[in-house]
Amino acid sequence: MSSSTLDRSAVINTGPIIALVAARQSLEILPQLYSKLILPRAVWNELMAGGPGYPEIKALEGLANTVEIPPEEIHVADTRAMTLDAGEAAVIQTALDTGISRVIIDEKLGRKVAAHCGLKVTGSLGVLVRAKNLGLIANITPSLQSMTRAGVRISPLLRRLALEQAGELS
Repeated sequence: MSSSTLDRSAVINTGPIIALVAARQSLEILPQLYSKLILPRAVWNELMAGGPGYPEIKALEGLANTVEIPPEEIHVADTRAMTLDAGEAAVIQTALDTGISRVIIDEKLGRKVAAHCGLKVTGSLGVLVRAKNLGLIANITPSLQSMTRAGVRISPLLRRLALEQAGELS
């Protein structure tokens, strides 16, 4: 894979980690798309609330060379802290503080705030579509079905758009 198809870095939120593990039972596609993922301490804490045996924690353990978890909480601007949950606010603030232009967030308000801050935003569906379009996975339909079975909510419009972008809409 050429360096032009591999983004250097992204900051990732809790929701996409949960959704991608539900979709693929692992996070193996992330290091194929990003050379470095920053997982803010607030996101790590949200994931750890499920306990060390939580599937997302186990999936992250396999990405030790790709995932960086800063040792300390990041100071979040008051306005973001008031409108977003701790993970989303930390993802956006981390990206802004480190100069990383890409964030991976699923929640609508978090995506809107990140875009307003000038960040490039993708989500779990965007990750799957990109992986499909780069030939890293055969199709996204089974992943979307797994996500839905696991309780991940995907609006009919987003499902349709993702399938369309992946060339799987019949």
